Amino acid sequence: MTRFRIPGKGRIDQGTPVRFSFDGRTIEGCKGDTVASALL
Repeated sequence: MTRFRIPGKGRIDQGTPVRFSFDGRTIEGCKGDTVASALL
């Protein structure tokens, strides 16, 4: 797997964490990644 999710459409920034709340839990993902991926 590469950091490019869709060819030519941006990059996942693993150095920039993003926190959000889902179902009462705090989840941390990476800037530019999908919510679904962060939930895995």
